[in-house]
Parts: sequence; C-alpha cells; structure tokens
Amino acid sequence: MTSAEPRLRLGRAFGFAAAVALLGLAPFVLPPYPLALLTLALVYGLFAFGLDIAWGRAGIVSIGHAAFFGLGAYGWAIASRDGLPGVIGAVGGILVAVGVAVVIGLAGLGRRALPSTMAILTLALTLLFEQLARTWSDVTNGSNGIVVKSRGLIPDYYVTVGVVVLVVAVVWLFVLRGRLGRRFLAVNLNPDRAAHLGIDV
Repeated sequence: MTSAEPRLRLGRAFGFAAAVALLGLAPFVLPPYPLALLTLALVYGLFAFGLDIAWGRAGIVSIGHAAFFGLGAYGWAIASRDGLPGVIGAVGGILVAVGVAVVIGLAGLGRRALPSTMAILTLALTLLFEQLARTWSDVTNGSNGIVVKSRGLIPDYYVTVGVVVLVVAVVWLFVLRGRLGRRFLAVNLNPDRAAHLGIDV
C-alpha cells in the first residue's frame, strides 16, 4: 500500500458522504418539478452504473441493457397493480433478468463466440422484449404501460435515494473493490494475460 492510498480512500469516503448528504437535503431546497427530475435521474443513474460494470469494467458490449433493467421495473409494477408488495415483484423481475442474463452470457461469451456475438444477442433481446411489452397487453398493458400509485413525491424520492445509495455502496464495497472487480478489469484490459493467470475469461 502506497502512502497516497489512505488519502485516496478517505477522499472517496468523504465524497460519497457529501453526495449522500446533498441528496438528503435536496427536498428542502428544490421545488417539486426539479425534485421529480432528480428522482428520475437517480433511477437512470443506477441504470448507467450497471452498464458501466458490464461495458466499462468487464468489457462486455451490452446493447440490450435496458431489457434487464426493464424486467425489474415491470416486476415491481405488475406486483403493485395486482395488490402485492412491489419488492416481491422487483425480486421476481431481477431473478428473471438473472436467468436471461445467464442464458445470453453462456451463448455470447463462450469460447466459440465472436467479439460481436454479445452485441448482436443483446440487441436482439432488446427488440424481442420491446415487442413483447407492446403486444402482451394482458400483462404489460401494451404501449400505455402500467401506472404505479405514488406514495408522494418526497417519499418516492427518499426511497429512490435509499435504493440507489445502498446498491452503489454494496456493489462498490463487495464487488468492484474485491477479487471479482479486479478480474473484470484484467479480462477487459488483456484477456490472454488474464487467462494465463488462471482467470476464466
């Protein structure tokens, strides 16, 4: 460990704490419309965080990232519409997304797969899921989507902040800073060298 690393860690921790504090104070200083935009921005920020892990760190070109993200959203919306806790639906949607991701990953990242295979598969997945969302109207309500009842702007904002902060903190601490995160970077930077080091590319 170099002498600069403790200061770097302290700086990151301070920056994270400052960002959380500013997010906590936002409802006291922002009018309703900008606060609603910030809530939506946090949701899309979580989407971008997931895309950064796949594409930016592991080097997996996921053009269909929105399909995986949308499964969790539809899970929450369908459960809420049917009178179930949204969390149950979100967990179900996430489990379905993981199952689809495993199938796509096995096909697109196998030893015989070309570098473009993953991009093509995820693009096809997006087109398939879009068509499914539009035509399976009994479940998805077609192009109109599903209206989820709001708890109110400020409660929705704080729930969104809590979920985003929790997910980012857990993934950062237990995935990106750990062995798996280092393997992502190794495979992305030099797959051949990573394979020689015993990493299953």
